[in-house]
Amino acid sequence: VLLWLLFTFNLFSQETGPGGVGLTDGTDMYFWVQPSGINSSGDGTDLTSWTDDSGSSNTLDSSLGSDFPIHEIDSGTYNGFDAVVFNGTSEDIYKSITSADGVYDWSLFVVWKQTETTPANTDGLFSSVNSSVSNGEFQFYANASKSELELNTNVNYDIDASYSNFTSGLSISSFIRETDHTFTVSSDQTDLSKQSITSNDADEFKVFKFGENADGSSSLGMEM
Repeated sequence: VLLWLLFTFNLFSQETGPGGVGLTDGTDMYFWVQPSGINSSGDGTDLTSWTDDSGSSNTLDSSLGSDFPIHEIDSGTYNGFDAVVFNGTSEDIYKSITSADGVYDWSLFVVWKQTETTPANTDGLFSSVNSSVSNGEFQFYANASKSELELNTNVNYDIDASYSNFTSGLSISSFIRETDHTFTVSSDQTDLSKQSITSNDADEFKVFKFGENADGSSSLGMEM
């Protein structure tokens, strides 16, 4: 699956970022990884690092643990790009950052495919913390009873993100928090949910973590 990931607190029209959006000097984007930055020993081997092209020096590397996703070299399946494959059992990858609190305006874009059609409850896509969620920390994980992704903070928000939006093929997904505390989830430019959240929810980041829920107890099978 083609990977194009942009994490940014503020979006501005510039020429150096993905799709001509944002500067890559660390002022606009906090995290941007793409296929050209995947490093490994070859097809089917663990990632050794994943270069951050945002200018914020948030490269993922081997100091972050031992259960790494797999580098899959494109064989015509991923639109000509390599993929990072999470097995849904124990693999995750993350980067610790300087804690950022009170971030009320941010956007997360992920190009991915959910490979588990019936994930276990709380299987995680993304988390802003590498421990149990508290205060303004948050995560996106599976709600098995509703067959959809859910925004989990101090409470659970039903964001109407059905698995079917992400399992049938490559999905360009966006998760956007605005200063008026509106939270929007979209897939392939179609809004799945737009709702108000509590003013201090989903406004704190300690890590960028993919493939596993916040406390590390449950992983999601996916390709990025």
